[in-house]
Amino acid sequence: MFFVSVFIFKLESQILFINSGAEMYFGSTSSVGILDTLINRGAIRFAGSYGADFNMKGNYWANQNAGILSGKAIVKFNGSNTQFINTNSPTGFFPSIEINNGNNLHLTGTDTDVQDSVNFVSGKIILNKNDLNLGNGSNGVITGYDENKYFVTNALPTDTTKGSLKRDAIGASTVVFPIGTSISSYTPASMLNNGTADNYRMRVFDSAYKNATNGNPQVLNSVNKTWHILEATAGGTNAILKLQHQNSTEGSSFTAGKSMHFNTYFVGTTNNTAGDTFSKTLWANYKPSSTNTGSHTASGTITTGTAISGATTTTNDNMTNVGFWSKSFFSANLTPLPVELISFQIRRNDHLSAKLEWTTASEKENKGFQIQKSRDAIHFTDWKWVNGAGTTASTTSYLEIDYDCSYGHNYYRLLQIDMEGSSKTLPIRSIFFKSEEAQPDVIAYPTSFERYIHLDLINLTTPAQIEIIDFSGKRIRKHKILDSSATSIDLDLENILTGNYLLNVISGEYSKTIKLQKK
Repeated sequence: MFFVSVFIFKLESQILFINSGAEMYFGSTSSVGILDTLINRGAIRFAGSYGADFNMKGNYWANQNAGILSGKAIVKFNGSNTQFINTNSPTGFFPSIEINNGNNLHLTGTDTDVQDSVNFVSGKIILNKNDLNLGNGSNGVITGYDENKYFVTNALPTDTTKGSLKRDAIGASTVVFPIGTSISSYTPASMLNNGTADNYRMRVFDSAYKNATNGNPQVLNSVNKTWHILEATAGGTNAILKLQHQNSTEGSSFTAGKSMHFNTYFVGTTNNTAGDTFSKTLWANYKPSSTNTGSHTASGTITTGTAISGATTTTNDNMTNVGFWSKSFFSANLTPLPVELISFQIRRNDHLSAKLEWTTASEKENKGFQIQKSRDAIHFTDWKWVNGAGTTASTTSYLEIDYDCSYGHNYYRLLQIDMEGSSKTLPIRSIFFKSEEAQPDVIAYPTSFERYIHLDLINLTTPAQIEIIDFSGKRIRKHKILDSSATSIDLDLENILTGNYLLNVISGEYSKTIKLQKK
């Protein structure tokens, strides 16, 4: 056993290993900077009280095998490129973490445990089908969250066991879940539990489906978000539940009936005795006069910043059911949906071009879709018209490519127009293109591959060297790009073994490490 208390001034294009059996100690006055990848197979031990300044500027933190984290320190993820955590719970408890990275922090591989606190300075923590477990027997503390800084629970609706923010021991004090479905959609919740204190997990995903995770999406008659809430011990919940949504996620019928809206949960059996909820049968149905309707606040109050305009917070005073929650409104005479939208997504097609894809489950007298574009998600202009399928009970898919995108955020929305000229606004989607005037960067995709990976080379000013390294530190491949004006390259990695690797790119003073997985 040995004691190490160091400040790493610069560690570029190298992997820092803490081998099995090795232990590194950092006192409460230590000032530490990790400038590249950190792989911990041994133990990192902090002092018994907070005070150490531990800056993780590298791209990748891996806690492997029985790698241990103990003691008290705030690990600050403040790199300039996208950063990744891969830990092996429960030996890999971070004491506290702070994110100050506009390119975000991703969890990969396994869940991440944080003992005491998470502080947002800039950027988001993207869960990627992994849980972030905060508290270890207490609520823990989350600070700095707002519409630009939160946890992204981006798992699929059917991924019901993973991809959540978990907070422990929720009782008679309000506990916030600052979560959203994407980097542009903040849809948080909060709970105050007057029942039996319990550990709760929460995530949110796009759309509100008739069968909770599948079936026809109820686009027009609901808020197009579903909050999934789970408790560790069944029963005993009696909570004040607040759900907050962006007004842009409302269906047009919901907006028209918004004064009579309420939080509702998935029942799974017919529960339609007076009027209708959005699913008509399988979601709990309340009259507007019911105590379950709760109260509405015409702004986003679940934030540590100023109240968020263009958002609505809805409260339940007697939440006793966990599971799937969304928002609906009371109406005794709902009309059939002119279009039932299954999905609408924007994907990168090439440099400054985007692929728009959407699918409908059915259409009724649908003349078509007016696609609109915006740079600020507020002021939209018409971009392209797409003919609809008229009336059909079959699935219909649409695809359009925009070859004229701009650097920064590009927002899109669909206006569905029927044969009589009436229009309905469907959800907003966005895509981001980084400016060539920005700092050098390399983007690799797909990072989980079978043979090929593609690299976008952004603003590299000198010839680049590319290395593929396994987790033992052995260099598997080496490539050189002599033309510094090259903007992309495809790598054929068919002959390397299945497993996890690190891709190192070095161009002058610039370096980046990216985690890869060969299937």
